Amino acid sequence: MLRRYQYAIIINVVIIMILFMSKPSFLFDMDGKIKEFGFSEDGKSILSLYVIIPLISIVNYIIILSFDAI
Repeated sequence: MLRRYQYAIIINVVIIMILFMSKPSFLFDMDGKIKEFGFSEDGKSILSLYVIIPLISIVNYIIILSFDAI
């Protein structure tokens, strides 16, 4: 049981590191700063890093649970 938590944490850290190294334009601005959450002003994004990380974590954990059930 502890193993699936370890796998989930390791995979999340790797995915977050890849995001920070690649700095995709929908998450980071031209200066390399994280875009804020929002959709009305320039420099804001609906898919901010603060929204993406929890979504990735939840999906990752569900996938790990489904592999554990097999």
